[in-house]
Amino acid sequence: MDFKNMPKQKSHFLAGVAAGIAEYQGISKFTVRSFFLITAIVTGGLGILLYSVLALLMPPPEQ
Repeated sequence: MDFKNMPKQKSHFLAGVAAGIAEYQGISKFTVRSFFLITAIVTGGLGILLYSVLALLMPPPEQ
């Protein structure tokens, strides 16, 4: 994934990661957030770790 072309979004719930991914992929924010939640439940927290890493790697929203 090219994180430079997928900035976090201003309309965010936590860090804007899900909104940024949703806009970049053209899917709903609900779908992306559900993916992170299900991944966190099934893998015992891996979804939270993945979200945290993406929050650090993705660029801030464009002004």
